[in-house]
Amino acid sequence: MAGKFGTFLFLTLLALGAEAKVTPKLLGHFRAPHAAFVGISRNKHHSDVKDQYSLMVAGFNAIPFSSDFVYQVQKVGRHLSDVSSIHPTVVTSKITWPNEVDSVSESIFHKEMISVAGGFLVPMKTHGSIALYDTSSNPPKGPYYITNNHGADSSWFYHRIAWKDMDGDGDLDVLTARAQKPILGGAKGQLLWFENPGKQMPAQFANPWTSHIIASGPDVYFRAVTLSTPSGDFDAIITAGFFSERIDIFWTTEPSKKWTVSSQLHFRTIEKRIGAVFDVELADMNNDGKKDLLVTTNKQSNAAIYVYEFPDDFRTGTFKQHILASGFHARFNLFGRSGALGSAYAIHEPISSKKRPIIIMSGDDDGNAYILESESESHTNWKYTTTAFLGTGSDTVGEIAYADVDGDGHTELFVPDYNKGLVYIYSLTST
Repeated sequence: MAGKFGTFLFLTLLALGAEAKVTPKLLGHFRAPHAAFVGISRNKHHSDVKDQYSLMVAGFNAIPFSSDFVYQVQKVGRHLSDVSSIHPTVVTSKITWPNEVDSVSESIFHKEMISVAGGFLVPMKTHGSIALYDTSSNPPKGPYYITNNHGADSSWFYHRIAWKDMDGDGDLDVLTARAQKPILGGAKGQLLWFENPGKQMPAQFANPWTSHIIASGPDVYFRAVTLSTPSGDFDAIITAGFFSERIDIFWTTEPSKKWTVSSQLHFRTIEKRIGAVFDVELADMNNDGKKDLLVTTNKQSNAAIYVYEFPDDFRTGTFKQHILASGFHARFNLFGRSGALGSAYAIHEPISSKKRPIIIMSGDDDGNAYILESESESHTNWKYTTTAFLGTGSDTVGEIAYADVDGDGHTELFVPDYNKGLVYIYSLTST
């Protein structure tokens, strides 16, 4: 008996000492034609968490003159037990090539709204815009264009926006980056913001908002952040240069943190040796209490995911680079299907036995979706295990969204398969 008890105790302690893995469990999939980007909006006015979250899906078609769509699945937390029964409703077919779809804080317009950034370099799909939709009504109202839909703004394409008070007047403005890429000739990019006129709807959308260019060069994705230094905190913007192939950081030294005085705007280049930069994300990746920069590149071959550690002073110090995983490649070398990787996100998953975040990453044109977990809790160990939890073969995996939409303590992942027109839903579990 004593021997059996000792064996049982040993096995129990061994099990307790083993580090649990976080594993995405497939709940099912539903149809959404040309699903490319997914986003999550939340309405906290609903008392039950299962009613609070809506899933938004952007679908675009590369065929000239075809319609593109933004779809919505309301109360998505109610559908996890029967995912295949989900039938998204159409929010709009008026946006050319919709990219990121995001919720808009209710504090801005006092309504439940979403933003859609659109346009791309594909012929006949280059008409770009930033538009808002009032999703508190059925059907949704809009589009309300922030950009000039028939002027110079429409010759640029937009992928992401952020709401930020850029001029210190108390109203949240639209920060964005935009790009142009003709079939012949080089690409152009701009980092800019659109000034909130500060009026109530609908007068707020009677005319396009006034634009203010911060710098030329940044083109697709970016992140706004506040960074600490020995001499104080600074408002900063980190840009991922897809066409410019660089990571830049911009900041303002205006005492009120305004971005309106050109002589007080500064920048430096963090990286220009890794090729086309797809996206950047800010997170404490090694649990040392400091922000890090999570970066993915997008290439036909040998794409990689990196972490850059911020120095004590981002204005002058060296950003230390760590390669978490590399060697990713696209399945084809065709126009529009020749790049891996996509965006990556750091998630502090409650069920994980680790304090360091896990990483969820889109493989884009390599056809996979990945989960990365650190092999050590040491601040200086940057080894990660990379596992593909979705393999679509030759399809393109779009931008992933995540949230615990049913309140069970497990994060759900929403993964779009562009070619099959499907959205896969996973729940993170521990094994």
